[in-house]
Amino acid sequence: MKRNKIVFLLGVLVILIGCYVGLQFWNESKAAKEEEQKEAKVVKVKTLEALTEISYTYNESKFVFEKKDGTWIYAPDEKFPLEQTYVETMENTFSTIQAERELEGADALIDYGLEQPAYTIHLKNEAGEETDVYIGNSVNDGYYMTVGDKSKVYTVSSSILSPIQYDLMSLLSNDAFPYINSGQLEKVVMTKKNKTETFLKEEEDAITTLESAIGGITLSDCADYYMEAAEADAYGMDEKNVTKVEVTYTDSNEKEQEFTFYIGATDSEGENRYVKLGESHIIYKVDRTKFQEMDTLFEK
Repeated sequence: MKRNKIVFLLGVLVILIGCYVGLQFWNESKAAKEEEQKEAKVVKVKTLEALTEISYTYNESKFVFEKKDGTWIYAPDEKFPLEQTYVETMENTFSTIQAERELEGADALIDYGLEQPAYTIHLKNEAGEETDVYIGNSVNDGYYMTVGDKSKVYTVSSSILSPIQYDLMSLLSNDAFPYINSGQLEKVVMTKKNKTETFLKEEEDAITTLESAIGGITLSDCADYYMEAAEADAYGMDEKNVTKVEVTYTDSNEKEQEFTFYIGATDSEGENRYVKLGESHIIYKVDRTKFQEMDTLFEK
């Protein structure tokens, strides 16, 4: 009797395993079929592999990006510190142009806002192939689109415009100011003109004050994306006015790290100080109150 019960339970287990495997196979097959159906609905309009140029106009500003030695640059000013991920998203979007559907027997281009399109995106690849993508009126959750010679009209998802709806400063690659946690600061050396003050970890009150001040600095408000040497005095970054701050701290892996930043003049509104990180040419505006206690320590 006991043996029969064991055999019965094993049989049930085998059936359950079979059902589970079958269900997994059915789910995978269903997912694959849905993916195939989804792909079948996509209309492939144009493929331009290895893009080397993307240009368009947004908010009356002309944007031109070129790829040089594997890196995207802002062509009107190569000194602009361009965040690569933004343009890489454009590259992925426009390398393979897809539509939701092609309009059969389309009316005149003017009916779709394509005679004078809202957006014209010019593309070029390393083989020298060029094409233009035109975006017209909105329709449902997308837009009307035509490409090249405008012989065909398509509807396309609104996501096609997402990568290009940024102003220039939104495309800036900001410097990353090191984040310092409590207890990580080892030493701070502040220098202005001929005066230098050094604060060591043993000076707990001073280090706590500096830790709070330095730890609260974020670099996000750009005042100038490339300061030329001749412009240093305009930001108080010249030798007579700048405060050089050399920081030594221990990171989360207990390794000693160092970085330097510079504090310049107060801006014309009197609300911020100009700040520069290391050898970067970018000038940022940082709330001046973050430096008040640092200034007090330095001036004692």
